[in-house]
Formats: sequence, C-alpha cells, structure tokens
Amino acid sequence: GCISSGARAIFWCFLPGEEEITVALRELEKRGQLAYDAAVRAAAATASATAAGSGSPPTSLQLPSPVPEMPRLLPLPLFSQLRGSQQALVFRPAPPGFRKVIVATNIAETSLTVDGVVFVVDYPGN
Repeated sequence: GCISSGARAIFWCFLPGEEEITVALRELEKRGQLAYDAAVRAAAATASATAAGSGSPPTSLQLPSPVPEMPRLLPLPLFSQLRGSQQALVFRPAPPGFRKVIVATNIAETSLTVDGVVFVVDYPGN
C-alpha cells in the first residue's frame, strides 16, 4: 500500500464539535464498510477467475477476513462529554486488521498524545 507505516497507522481528525464528530463517525462507518465490501467482492472475483482458468471447479472460496491489503476502519470519537471508558478506547491498540480513526474536538489537540498517529486532518475553521 501507499502507507509505509502499515495497518497500525492512526488517523486523527479534528472537528469543531460533537455534532460534526457524530456525522463524521457515521460517514466513516458507512464508507469504510462500502470500501471493504468492494475489496471482498474483488478478491472473490479474482479467486473465481483463477479457479475457472484452472479447469477445475473451486472447492471453496477462502477470503481473508479482513482483507489484508485494506484494513477496516475503526472510528473512535473523542470529546469532553464522552464517558471516560469510551475516551480510553483511543489509547488501546486496534484489533488486527483494523486502522483507528480518531475523530476529536480540538481541545484534545494540545492535551493528549496517542502513539501511532501518522496522519492528522484539521478542520479549516479550527
């Protein structure tokens, strides 16, 4: 892939408030699932084409879960009104095959450090 740090690279996005974070999380979950589903379909099509070219029917279709070339997104909110147990999730490692995307208010920008953050996206108004 184009990301040299691998699947463990973390994205950190700063947005102005809780409402924008909620909308962004919904979009990330929806778009991340659509992209992952497309990658699974492509892997299935490649496996089918390979089996068809060999002249023998496929015995089974083995798809990696999740697709190794495309880590699934794990969107995590971070803002002051969030329960402490939910805030703590940003410090835990992502499960294998997942990439954390932390979506936070800019209040966390100067007060927290999360190991593994490689990409930072700042909202233009922040």
